Amino acid sequence: MNGHTYSTDALNNAISHPRDGKITLIVQDSDSVEIRELKYAGGLRYPHLERIPQMHDYLSEILASRDYNQ
Repeated sequence: MNGHTYSTDALNNAISHPRDGKITLIVQDSDSVEIRELKYAGGLRYPHLERIPQMHDYLSEILASRDYNQ
């Protein structure tokens, strides 16, 4: 990624600081090697759920019905 061997740190760095809005990957599949450019400039994202007060809370019902003591 962007000239570095894959690692979690290299991936996070490439996503956090894309060069010119692109992440460059060199992909190997058996004896084939290709260069791929991904257009991305959104940085790291950490999606999460937020409760909408006016809506029914289905997630709590689903999670309450699970038996975690198996």
